[in-house]
Amino acid sequence: SGSSLGCVHFSPRCSPESHVILAMTRSAPGAPHGPTAAKEPPGLLAGPATAALAVALSCRAVTSFANVWPLGHFAATLVALALATFAFVAHWPARRAWDAYLSPANDHKGRAGRAGDKRFFEETTSRHRPGLVRRLSAALIRRRLVNRASSASSTGSGGSDRPWWSFEAPELKPSEESAVKQLLSSHFGEEAPERVQSAVAPVIINGDRRAAALRVLEASDFNVEDARKLVDDMLNWRRAENVDSILDTVQDARPLGTIRSCLFDGFTGICRDGFPVYVVLGGEMDLPRCKRLLDGDISPIIRYHIQVMEYNAKVYYPEVSQRVGRTVNKVTVVLDLKGFGSSNVKSAFFDVINALSDVDSKYYCSWLNKVLIVRAPLFFKVFFKTVSPTLLSETKRRIKLLSSTSDLTKHIPAHQLPKRFGGTVPDEDAFCSAESPTTAHYSRMDQYVAKQAARHKDRVDA
Repeated sequence: SGSSLGCVHFSPRCSPESHVILAMTRSAPGAPHGPTAAKEPPGLLAGPATAALAVALSCRAVTSFANVWPLGHFAATLVALALATFAFVAHWPARRAWDAYLSPANDHKGRAGRAGDKRFFEETTSRHRPGLVRRLSAALIRRRLVNRASSASSTGSGGSDRPWWSFEAPELKPSEESAVKQLLSSHFGEEAPERVQSAVAPVIINGDRRAAALRVLEASDFNVEDARKLVDDMLNWRRAENVDSILDTVQDARPLGTIRSCLFDGFTGICRDGFPVYVVLGGEMDLPRCKRLLDGDISPIIRYHIQVMEYNAKVYYPEVSQRVGRTVNKVTVVLDLKGFGSSNVKSAFFDVINALSDVDSKYYCSWLNKVLIVRAPLFFKVFFKTVSPTLLSETKRRIKLLSSTSDLTKHIPAHQLPKRFGGTVPDEDAFCSAESPTTAHYSRMDQYVAKQAARHKDRVDA
């Protein structure tokens, strides 16, 4: 085609397969699978409808000679049967492959995203012989992919029963790949010492050893020695704080209700990158009041935060990973700063935020996919623009200061957003508040912790 994979360019000399693969390398806005709704390439059969039209025209042409050739009707019948057989041979295998591709059984086999569409096309068309049959099958598959992308673009979600997320595996440099292998051999891999493997097992999400190693290396800028120290410090902290048993302990109802009614946060839905969405109402969060109600002791807040992180790692992230078809160990944060001002920024606020940040940066590193900031006050926008040039490029890539809440749909489909941001999810299911100090996510967590605590008690009694 003479074009890079990042462009969609059609040339009459290209094969139909090349046209399809090139078209799949770019996503329609909001589409879960990436083909763009481009025009059909020149010379490519449009599908079974084209074959049916060819049957009709052939019958008409041959029948016109019936008066001069007595066998004209018989010949027309043979031509019609031949073309109908040709259309069936090309259409039926492609139809069966397409139905299998979209079946629920394939939802968790890593087929989401542009790479999945490309693999699907290659696997399907490779089963057909070259020539017109392959051309017809390629046209059928491509048209269906394009129609699905167009539908997803118009709805913004791709349908509630279809993936709306897309992702690509990160491409590592040779040095970075070498760092991953070294950390796997010393800590996370099966070749690591058994003592170390048993210690790191609780922090490996979804059983994905490589993802666990990659997450630590990202936090240490792919410095192997720093990554190893980070892991060792994390393991020492987990032993000292008895973190591995934190999900076996039910927190007291009073401080738990106080914390949730003041934090105004919650987990809801999946973003277009395939990560869980974490909503934080920064302008309504009342950490000074929370600290005051807890008699100045912020340790219950820290303990609660650790319990949430552990529940997500052991239960929630694996559930989302199963749904999207790849390991998920990060979240997309929606930070709403409406009403954020001097009343929020007090010493108690910084006490809690600094303590939480210290825990996250040291022991739950690289857990943010991106931060989407909406409804920020003017002073915050000025501050952000001032410090933005000094931020690392990776940090700036992860932090997005959006001009309006409507821009959130570029990152999160509406049916995954709370009504507060123009979505369809009830607010009480998305984030905690003084009126509703729990959510569906936190209710499931409470039930899980209660069951774990009961099992732990039974083991101790036995």
